[in-house]
Amino acid sequence: MYAAVVLDLDGTFLQSDKQVSDRNRKSVLACYEQGMRIIFATARPPRAVKWFLPKDLLNIGSFIYYNGAMISCIHSGISLHQPITSALTAEILDHCIGSDPGIEIGIEVLDEWFSLKEVDSTIVMNVKGNPVVKSIDELRRFDATKILITGNVDHDLLNERFSSDLNILLTDNGQLTQIMSKKASKEQAVLNLMDEFGMDMKNVVVFGDDYNDVGLFRTCGWSVAMGNAVPILKSIASEITDNNDNDGVAIVLDRIMNTKYIRSEEKKYHDSCYESNKLFEPGSWLHKPVKTVLDCLEELNDRSFLNVLDLGCGVGRNSIPIAETLKSRDGRVVCVDLLDSAIEKLQDYSKEYGVYQFIESIISDIEHFHIGRAEYDLIISVSALEHVSSVAVLERKLIEMAMGTKANGINCIIINSNVREIQDGTNMELEPLLEVNMTTESLLKLLDRQYEGWEIKVCKVKPLEFLIERNGNPVKLLTNCITFVSKNIQ
Repeated sequence: MYAAVVLDLDGTFLQSDKQVSDRNRKSVLACYEQGMRIIFATARPPRAVKWFLPKDLLNIGSFIYYNGAMISCIHSGISLHQPITSALTAEILDHCIGSDPGIEIGIEVLDEWFSLKEVDSTIVMNVKGNPVVKSIDELRRFDATKILITGNVDHDLLNERFSSDLNILLTDNGQLTQIMSKKASKEQAVLNLMDEFGMDMKNVVVFGDDYNDVGLFRTCGWSVAMGNAVPILKSIASEITDNNDNDGVAIVLDRIMNTKYIRSEEKKYHDSCYESNKLFEPGSWLHKPVKTVLDCLEELNDRSFLNVLDLGCGVGRNSIPIAETLKSRDGRVVCVDLLDSAIEKLQDYSKEYGVYQFIESIISDIEHFHIGRAEYDLIISVSALEHVSSVAVLERKLIEMAMGTKANGINCIIINSNVREIQDGTNMELEPLLEVNMTTESLLKLLDRQYEGWEIKVCKVKPLEFLIERNGNPVKLLTNCITFVSKNIQ
């Protein structure tokens, strides 16, 4: 799960009236209470953030101001300022005024705002308070935290002259030019915080809407573009949510929190199952491998070295039988599972069955595990892909699986659909503990679309019913289980 949430403000976390909705506020607080770091990354100065955010959010947040030119984090003790030198500030001012004497220029210096002339800030910058008017000579002497330009600016010429020394961003529908030190960017500021927290950028989810969020979208593990975001941000986003006036942030965060709860409950269930039942012994679903998985090996008998990936491997129900076939040739089985308890038992079982040398075990959730291009002969996933965090993630993972399969290689997917949970005895419908619960029809369409051009070897749906336990109570789980096997003949 994600260790940190990064939130842009204008056009993202704030509504168009610059208010924080109650739902957005509660969702962020819930994430914080579950141990996630909350980082607000904005182009705004500190004073504006204090105006816009309620006190409880100000208390929990780490703050990146001025697009990364200033960092303030009471939780880590980081306080960083990356200004533009006064010499470079003077060059920019001379260049812009020389190009257009009537241009409007503002300079931010450590939470103070200065300008050449009076400005109606409520109209120009949508903020409270007005800048302090200074002469051009006074402005030229500042080590500027950020320079703001409104009006006609030749951006090509500006970039040609200064882009090697400065970060120059055009935002707010092309109406505002923001200039910071080359060392200042939102992504570098977040990286600084993650290093201090001892966290990886791949465990960060970021929300944004404008060009100054592009760098973050390219460096964080999961990126969410608002429905009102600029096109380039949508094109590189991991997913697109609703707009900032319809709680687009909360929609995704609520889903993430629900996923976290589901995974905690699934961990309890699987930990108990793995502790109570031994692999390949009667009494549980661990008693034998899936026949369809082993049948796939027949298609690959011509390969002297077999590369296999098992996504959601558990304790090795399928991985170990596959590894046993490698004794007569060679290869490896890369086994990926979120639970450390599963991986520990997999390693023990692989030694017990004499296949340890063929097993490569990795603790990771499926959505963050990287599959290299044309890396595997066989990729299997049994009752695991429905536990990624969203349909969008599932779609992306299926694409990655297909791209990661060698010519004439095989993907074997067993996935549940139309899942229902009914309390035994009362027949009360419960919310299934499942991150992705698609209808059978829509899931089949998705698989057909993602594997277009492949040879479909198996595609069948089988209704199943199990008696499981939820919080000590017996529950009937009903599902349409889809078995889908396809071969890469492209």
